[in-house]
Amino acid sequence: MTKKNIFADCFSKIFSPVRFYFKTFDHWSIWAFVYSVIAFILTTGATVCLAPGVMQSALPGPVKYAILFFIQLPLAVLLVIVVMKIMYPHAALFRHKLMFRRWRWRYIPEVLFFMVGLEPLVLAVAIATSILFKAIGIEIKTPAIELLLKNCSWNELAVIGFFAVVVAPVVEEIIFRRIIFGFFVPWAGKVPALILTSIIFAIAHDAKVQFPALFLLGAGMQMMYIRSRSIYPSMLLHAFNNSIALGLLILIRLYPMPELEKMLGFIGVW
Repeated sequence: MTKKNIFADCFSKIFSPVRFYFKTFDHWSIWAFVYSVIAFILTTGATVCLAPGVMQSALPGPVKYAILFFIQLPLAVLLVIVVMKIMYPHAALFRHKLMFRRWRWRYIPEVLFFMVGLEPLVLAVAIATSILFKAIGIEIKTPAIELLLKNCSWNELAVIGFFAVVVAPVVEEIIFRRIIFGFFVPWAGKVPALILTSIIFAIAHDAKVQFPALFLLGAGMQMMYIRSRSIYPSMLLHAFNNSIALGLLILIRLYPMPELEKMLGFIGVW
């Protein structure tokens, strides 16, 4: 399938009438959303309480960062998954609810084709937003994750890279693509649910200058999810995007170049 066909198929699925699958508003959608909000509050509180002690402890740097990452989103998703597993003990039904289904090897080239069209657009939007912010005098702060990546050791970078390329795509796609979108779509329809989910995705990453680009990236991931009715393509897209940013960071460390550093600032690890 060509890149043109992939984009055409995504848009046709988004603007087509809501299929029965997306109209099915069972109790899972409600409870998954409720438990996600509760888990987010609990893990945010745990982060605020535990983070200072973890960072001041004598633990090795990689261990500190692993703990900090775990007590945030991964722990929240773990809490949700445990509760959902209790509600739906049958393995096949549980996987279906989380949309871990319909794996196809063709997803890999299709996602790469999709990225060829999406990533330049995301980068152009990020650059345009940065220019606009500077023109109107809005201060642009470097995102905390970017500062962390630039100043950590190689061992710490390996831990952060694992979470960025493996854990974050799985965790965030379950939260945004499946739970949040799955909660909104029966109420509002696919297009409003896509917009709402992409806005929440952009806000959650706390990067003002990258907000429009993050919104666009989130919308692209949601399009892949809608097109395939599987969470695998959006996870792949998320992982590939973060891999590009991580690769740029490694190149910057090995061969310091201002141009690459600017590029990293626009792409970011999301």
